[in-house]
Amino acid sequence: MSTYHHCFTQPLRPEEFLQRKRYLTRLIGKLEKWLETAPEGSLVVNRKGTTSAPGFYHVMPGQKKRVYLNKSHEETIRKLAQKDYVKKALRIARKELAALEAVLVYCEIPKVEDAFDLCREDKRPYITPLIEPDEAFRHDR
Repeated sequence: MSTYHHCFTQPLRPEEFLQRKRYLTRLIGKLEKWLETAPEGSLVVNRKGTTSAPGFYHVMPGQKKRVYLNKSHEETIRKLAQKDYVKKALRIARKELAALEAVLVYCEIPKVEDAFDLCREDKRPYITPLIEPDEAFRHDR
């Protein structure tokens, strides 16, 4: 495969993308499993002014009513805050995984820079490449 010397300083390494894809796939599974046991509802934080302490409220899905959570509900606050974080991380991980899959598809297809290398060796002396082959590019530098 071509190293795309015209626009990249480092060659694309599909094995690094595959490793990241495996990591993200495992992580997504763990996050989805964690969300299955997460408490229902969400955490809303209100702060009056910049100097006051935040007020935490538990909101159930489909309801407008909020339940105030005082300091004795710290564990519920922690779980709901963690749930929010996990949902955000899951959304980002899924986006990254989709982008990596697109890159991997791109890495697998032949590129125009590879056309010269794909020609029979006995024809190459008679061909003037449209794009300088990687080997010639490295040799000239």
